[in-house]
Amino acid sequence: MDRARSELAWKLVFGLAVLNLLALAGGVANMIRTGQPGSLPEFNAEKIQIRERPTRAAPVRSDRAGSLLSENLQCLGMAGIEQGRFESLRASLAELALGVEACQFILPQRLGWWVFWPPVYEAAERERVNQALRAAGVRDVQPIRSGGMAQAYSLGAFQFESQAVAMRDELRQKGLGAVQYGPRPAEGEVLLLCRIEDPELRRRMLAVLPPEVKPRPVGQCRMQTGPEGTEPAAGESG
Repeated sequence: MDRARSELAWKLVFGLAVLNLLALAGGVANMIRTGQPGSLPEFNAEKIQIRERPTRAAPVRSDRAGSLLSENLQCLGMAGIEQGRFESLRASLAELALGVEACQFILPQRLGWWVFWPPVYEAAERERVNQALRAAGVRDVQPIRSGGMAQAYSLGAFQFESQAVAMRDELRQKGLGAVQYGPRPAEGEVLLLCRIEDPELRRRMLAVLPPEVKPRPVGQCRMQTGPEGTEPAAGESG
């Protein structure tokens, strides 16, 4: 509809211009024929108004917002992570009030988190653990036969750390106080992406990290995250 009105308006202007040019040509011809100046018609384009619906300007994207987002992000990397180092890093971050929502570990495998019962080596103790797990209704139990976590019990694997935390807390509420969670043993670089707006807090965080945790380009962390790699919001399930 707006386009049709616009075309009609421009046709009107063009027609009026042609009529005025024809009148101007007639007046000039009359001057030449009579040798006297003729009365030329007035042509005032300012009196012609074209009314169109104003076009909404396209929003201008500000690079400042993206710049601030990058400034608030800190990407770090380390060559693998075992349970003891993970717990130490989480404890250091917790002292600065940087929890799972502020600092996200990015693991090299999709189901990189697990809930487990720590290794138990005595046969009698293992039997007591099995009985406790059955009494709590835990069915997904996998004994670990080899590796650094041999003699532990896997109680489930998860994509997100927040899911593993929720399962650990649920099982502890059922009386399984020894249950823990952490990154599943795997080879490959582990990344840590933190969103920290306060420069002083960012400086303090970098100061408490061990030397083997090195800064990485923010883009490297972003490449490993996204709709499927981002922690779900509170209350969401994976």
